[in-house]
Amino acid sequence: MAVRANRAGSVTDRIRQFAVAAAGQFKRAEAISALGMTSDAVKKGIARLIASQELRRVDHGAYVYEGKKPRTLPEFEERIWHAMRINPKWSISDIALQAGTSVDYVRKRLREYRAERVVEKAGRRKNSGTSWERLWRLTAKAQRELEAPKVEAFQPDPLAEMAIRLARLVCNGLAGRYPDHAEEAAGLCDRIKAGLEDIHHGDVGGDQGDTGN
Repeated sequence: MAVRANRAGSVTDRIRQFAVAAAGQFKRAEAISALGMTSDAVKKGIARLIASQELRRVDHGAYVYEGKKPRTLPEFEERIWHAMRINPKWSISDIALQAGTSVDYVRKRLREYRAERVVEKAGRRKNSGTSWERLWRLTAKAQRELEAPKVEAFQPDPLAEMAIRLARLVCNGLAGRYPDHAEEAAGLCDRIKAGLEDIHHGDVGGDQGDTGN
């Protein structure tokens, strides 16, 4: 019997949820089995979490989740944010020039801000010859913020935690071999069912977020 933790969100979000539900430490093979994703997708998601310093490798195929770390903003990052705020529309090269940093660094920040839904596409601009350059702008909500966004502490989805715990009990064979684990798995099924019924009957507020393009 295969049990999958199918929750809305990006691959990285789902691996993050899995890591938290696994009490912080897990193996890549466990994530592949529980989340029902390809090995390649899980590898890429893990790589992104390692790059953001949320995840640390402790052994071959084994990792520890250390949580999101708030970013400190050096002076040039403040300049990037200021340049984005004062220009109604801008290109990556515009911001790099005004902030006194590299195009590659601005592009990296732009990817982070897109993931946080802080920036959005704003058309294109024709450069010399036949080339075009993508334009961006801050979202209406971001325009009201004086400071650059900081990453908040990650709060795991309770339903995702229960689904992942259930998947571990079933996929590892514990629920089939030991009565106490079978009882725990049955209880998790009841709690997951109740939680889903609450959501679909409108008893639980809040939006299920997703990452932008």
